[in-house]
Amino acid sequence: MRPSPYVYPGLFFHRLDDILIAVCEATGIDEADIRSKRRRREFVTARQVYCYIARKKTGISYCQIGEMLSDHEHKYNHATVMHSIKQVEGFLSINDKMTVSLINEVNKLL
Repeated sequence: MRPSPYVYPGLFFHRLDDILIAVCEATGIDEADIRSKRRRREFVTARQVYCYIARKKTGISYCQIGEMLSDHEHKYNHATVMHSIKQVEGFLSINDKMTVSLINEVNKLL
């Protein structure tokens, strides 16, 4: 269920699937690798950016984002999503070029 546009004025809604596809295209990483338990830096960064953009673009709960990111082998909970968002915000606060360019590229694809 989407939040009311009256609660979030001017918020353009995106589907979580569309955001995941855009992250996959921008990073060149397969959807299965983003959803996996793997901890390679590229996969972790893509996962974190997905969580950040999903929260900012949709306004849905951390739990729902975690459920979307989960696969049959591994489940992501709200704390993981919150940590991911906090990490990306930290990178943005220091103007990390890689994170900024990745987020801009994903936003262009949306």
